[in-house]
Amino acid sequence: MIPESFECAGHTIKVEMHDELSDNRYGAFYDAPGVIKIAKSLNVEDYGKVELTEQQMMNTFWHEYFHCCQFFAGEKYSETQAQTYANFMCELIKTKQSKLPF
Repeated sequence: MIPESFECAGHTIKVEMHDELSDNRYGAFYDAPGVIKIAKSLNVEDYGKVELTEQQMMNTFWHEYFHCCQFFAGEKYSETQAQTYANFMCELIKTKQSKLPF
């Protein structure tokens, strides 16, 4: 489940769900207002409006969360790192939900 807000480095970060985002993005982190925006759909050439799955939105949330962490750690934004860690986090949550011990 995607939270409505969370704390990071002493800052409250709000999470907003939007039908679509500008530039047809899956998500975005805005450091100054402390907001992560997540798209519910994209416009895809040859397919039109495509509703994103819960898994796609969750992966996007974690991707943007890791951009937030990069910002507050003073690191450069890395798309590769954010996506890799988002994938790892989604796998960990899926494992936990299946009630397997770890």
